[in-house]
Formats: sequence, C-alpha cells, structure tokens
Amino acid sequence: RSNQSTNINQRPIVVKGDRVAAGDVLADGASTDTGELALGQNMLIAFMPWNGYNYEDSVLISERVVADDRYTSIHIEELSVVARDTKLGAEEITRDISNLSEN
Repeated sequence: RSNQSTNINQRPIVVKGDRVAAGDVLADGASTDTGELALGQNMLIAFMPWNGYNYEDSVLISERVVADDRYTSIHIEELSVVARDTKLGAEEITRDISNLSEN
C-alpha cells in the first residue's frame, strides 16, 4: 500500500533457474521498465461526436487498453465501524436496510 492508498504491484523479470548477480534487477513496478525509470504512457485517443451529438460525448480508446489494464489503479481504504450502546439498546451492524424489500 502506498501513501496515496493505492496498491503497489511488482512483477518479477527473472525466472526460476536464472543466474543473478549483485545489482541485477529482479522485478519491475508500475514506474520502471527493466530497471529503468519509465513514467507515463503514450496513447493515441480521439475525442469524437457520438451518434450526431456534440464533441463532449465520447473518448474513443482501444479495447486492448482496457484488457491490458494500462490505466487501472487500485485504491485501498481502511474503514472502521463502532457499534455503541444507546438508550434504545445496542446498535446492530447489518447490511439490511430497514423498510426496504430485497426485490
């Protein structure tokens, strides 16, 4: 977990059986490529009208960008809940909302 509540993901670039020496790069992260700093990603996108409407309707990108998770980030938040005793009795922590049907 980073300071910005995002997930830090590192992937190994060595495999079982590889010989490594002191100073060799063992893993890459989101901002490195084979041990070198690689910030940012170049991408060609298009702002286009969609179905004849105005220019603010859509941003077109390749499906591969989505499939490869090129711009995906995972944010982690830690929340805590406290159940207290009240004049009406102990509070109950539940996901059910009162007076609301499940349908």
